[in-house]
Amino acid sequence: MSAATTADDILLTHPIDPWVDVVFKALFGSPSHTDLLVDFLNAVLRPENPIVGVQLADPAGERLGVADKAVTLDVKARDASGRAFNVELQRWRHPALAERALY
Repeated sequence: MSAATTADDILLTHPIDPWVDVVFKALFGSPSHTDLLVDFLNAVLRPENPIVGVQLADPAGERLGVADKAVTLDVKARDASGRAFNVELQRWRHPALAERALY
C-alpha cells in the first residue's frame, strides 16, 4: 500500500467469512479484543443477563488421560449474574451436536 492509499481504497475481491476459524480468531481471539467479543456474543446470543467477561481458551486443549480426546473450548464466558458457561463456535449443525456438547 503506498502512502497515498488508504484502507478505504482497497477493494476485496473475495469476501472475508467471519465464521472461518482463522478469521474469527483474528477478529475476536486476542486478549486486546475481549470487549469486541463480549459485544459480539451479547448481540448474537441475546442472553437474559448480559455477558460481562470472557476468557479465551488455550488452543492446545486438555486431556483427562493419555488415551482421551483433547477438548478445546473456544470461550469461557461470565454473565452479569455471575453464571459461567462455555461458548463453542459451530459453523453448521452436526447430527451429533447434542452428544458432542455433553462430552
